[in-house]
Amino acid sequence: MKSFLILPGVDDEIADEDACKIEHNVNPETMRKLRKFVKFAKLDDGCTRWLDHFKYFDETGKYILCTPKDQEKCPIHSKRI
Repeated sequence: MKSFLILPGVDDEIADEDACKIEHNVNPETMRKLRKFVKFAKLDDGCTRWLDHFKYFDETGKYILCTPKDQEKCPIHSKRI
């Protein structure tokens, strides 16, 4: 659960504390799905583009439309090209 909370940028200490609370109160099926989601999200760096965009949105309030076609215009991914 901590890994799930850290994905979008929750502080490590807060994630640890909240994960403990959540793990003791959530249905086991929900935990299984969240663990699978974290595993899936970490499988390929290219698949985390949406997560980079969420972190940018969280920090700035600005939504980025970034497709492979116009990646060079993306304020995050243009730096990696």
